[in-house]
Amino acid sequence: MRGGFKNVEEVVPSIAGLASYHGKARSRVYEYKKLNEEFKDTLETIQSLQECLW
Repeated sequence: MRGGFKNVEEVVPSIAGLASYHGKARSRVYEYKKLNEEFKDTLETIQSLQECLW
């Protein structure tokens, strides 16, 4: 494991990566989650995928 990341064959998204890609703070992503149900589902899916790694 280099840099503390698990080596997986599939790309697993992260909330931090999503925020960085859009040039926003993670806190802004979590604020928007409260306003938009579809976006909330997206974040919950990301969290589920991350949990599968452990």
